[in-house]
Amino acid sequence: VLPVRSDVALHDASGQAKEGQATMFTAAPVKDGDGTVLAVIALRTDSTLSFSRLFQAGRIGHSGETYGFDGAGKMLSHSRFSAALIQAGLIQPGQQEILNVRTSDPGGNLLEGYRPLTPPSEQPLTFMAAEALAGRDGMKVQGYRDYRGVPVLGAWAWDTDMGMGLATEIDEVEA
Repeated sequence: VLPVRSDVALHDASGQAKEGQATMFTAAPVKDGDGTVLAVIALRTDSTLSFSRLFQAGRIGHSGETYGFDGAGKMLSHSRFSAALIQAGLIQPGQQEILNVRTSDPGGNLLEGYRPLTPPSEQPLTFMAAEALAGRDGMKVQGYRDYRGVPVLGAWAWDTDMGMGLATEIDEVEA
């Protein structure tokens, strides 16, 4: 199951119990001899441990990152830019990016001090996210703004069965 907000307080990386933390479940049916499903067994997992680590393998150079996002454009994995997201006001200190950062285009580079007048929930999705959610897998080797407002080059795909998208991007200046 893709990351969801937990309905119970979970311990964060510092050991503090916090409400609304992202969590994941692995589930499997329990069947009888005839194949009838009798129950479901589920295991809660920490999305920061295994799921997000898969995406970290897509980090190239100083700015390359790979991340997952859902049908609303919310990030499903950690960003390599956590500190910058805090500084830009997209998340609070101690808050995860997972389910809290939307892949929206702020309209300018947040890292250079740009401050949009509208909240992320009212901003358009990034070019990449809009294309992916419209069912158009692709890549763009001419810069477009990412969720930080930084011009990037990227490639993306949407998996309908999983209900998630996958993007890999690198800052245009580094590429």
